[in-house]
Amino acid sequence: MKNIVFKTIFLTLAVVIVLTISIFGIASLTVPAFMTDFTASLGLTEISGDYAFQEYERSGEVTYLVRSFLVAAHAERYELADERYGFIEKVDEEELTESCEEIDENSDLHEAIEGFTCKNYVYGNAAVTKYHLAKTDDARTAALTLAIQKTEHGFPQGNPVLILAVDVSARKDEAFSREMVQKMQAAGFEENKRYQDIIKLLEEVYV
Repeated sequence: MKNIVFKTIFLTLAVVIVLTISIFGIASLTVPAFMTDFTASLGLTEISGDYAFQEYERSGEVTYLVRSFLVAAHAERYELADERYGFIEKVDEEELTESCEEIDENSDLHEAIEGFTCKNYVYGNAAVTKYHLAKTDDARTAALTLAIQKTEHGFPQGNPVLILAVDVSARKDEAFSREMVQKMQAAGFEENKRYQDIIKLLEEVYV
């Protein structure tokens, strides 16, 4: 009798598992947007980023592309992040701006940090990604050039140069920290407190 009960329980459990996997798989193929939010709610951040990219491929919505890129960059999946940034580079500038503004409207960071924008965050993480992937001095310089070109003259909060500088400082990269200071000084940014703090942070690496 016990064997029959255990077999029944086992078979029921097996059927539930199979059905769950099937439903999960069907949802993955048909509604990646739902799966993006669902997996994120479960704490499966990296998987949610992959679903976000699937949704971008399905719908062409740039907000999902941006999300997929940032998730990959945060997870230090730099090759994947760089690949996805390649798609961002092909997006029309106006469309990217509109998509980032939409993300800003729903971002806690945008409200908590004055001047923070999704667009700056994208370019900052793109520079960090290229810096980590760089195998030559020229490639590292290209990462810095990207950050400088995408940073506004007023050196706002959360700008690409600031994001890259924090990462470079954490790695104690003396040569690149020195190069960053030189290029920042030559770029003509407004020398506000943020600018001065970042210069000091970088100088502490090599002085």
